[in-house]
Amino acid sequence: MNELRDAESSIRRLLAVEQVVSGPSGAPGHFSEAVVQHAAMRSLLAELAAAGVYQGCRAAPRIVPSAEASGGTVFLQISVGCRHNGCLFCPFFKDIAFQEKPLPTIEEEIRLLAAECLRRALPVRRVMLLDADALDTPQQKLEQILGLVRAHFPRYRATNPELTAYDDFSGHFYFKGPGLEWRPVEVSSFCHTESVLSKGLEGLRRLQCLGLGLLWWGLESGCTPLLRRMGKANGWPRGEERARLLEAGEILHRAGIYFVAIVLVGLGGERFYEAHVEETTSLLRELNPPGVAFSDLVVVPGTPYAQLVERGILDVLSPERMAAQRRAFEQIAITAPQYDYEVSGSTDSA
Repeated sequence: MNELRDAESSIRRLLAVEQVVSGPSGAPGHFSEAVVQHAAMRSLLAELAAAGVYQGCRAAPRIVPSAEASGGTVFLQISVGCRHNGCLFCPFFKDIAFQEKPLPTIEEEIRLLAAECLRRALPVRRVMLLDADALDTPQQKLEQILGLVRAHFPRYRATNPELTAYDDFSGHFYFKGPGLEWRPVEVSSFCHTESVLSKGLEGLRRLQCLGLGLLWWGLESGCTPLLRRMGKANGWPRGEERARLLEAGEILHRAGIYFVAIVLVGLGGERFYEAHVEETTSLLRELNPPGVAFSDLVVVPGTPYAQLVERGILDVLSPERMAAQRRAFEQIAITAPQYDYEVSGSTDSA
């Protein structure tokens, strides 16, 4: 118990330091004070884990959407690494063995983080669960985590929903006007198609009732051969890939969870250029996701994707071709708002 008190005291001293960083656009400013602080807390918790004070915290969070890092969101790492870890283009978790963090560790970190945010009067509207696919956490454990978040994080003030709505691109509509109400914090996470299907409609509805309100879905492409080549459809019966994607989208719609479909611009290079555009736009029109995010592919040396490029099996689009493909995607005739998605993260080893 003394060790935990000493750990909490150390965390509080560390988080008392103001840090200013560059925002997603490169302009100086606060990413979100809570984001900066939580990164610092993660570093310290990793040291405490090595010392045996905490268990299961082996690495700092490596990847978050810049839209989440723009303010109002704090990050809670409930697992380390990626259970799937088979995407050829992803450099973030190749050197990390997947590990779920114990629930007591997660509960203690929720308590510490919530207390610090409350002490500093930080306007937390959302808690994003990490690492790569927190939705893949077993149902009962995930329900417990959502309950802990709701129990420890205070409600935040929001304007009255009876008044005029506007979209602040955070995944929800907020409202202008003098009336205020108190809302519980929302929870968000990355998700994979299989984690959506495995939870099913009933499981996701239960999670939605407990506060899960936003999922960043790594769709990447609607081109079946490309998905298979990239390791995104491992274990799926051939000929059923599109049906599985559509089923996952329908489940999310019916569960009432706002989701953003992430598309990788430039994936597959010239070899898959036309098919990637045509089949992905076709899928998006059918899915009609609440939000769409386009992320430019960055080929990182040492990844399996980079090795395919080196062997001449794939290539990397020129900046002009990348921009042209992005424009083609952005002209999709769907009603969803489009997010300028940019990953904030590090590929450095923990």
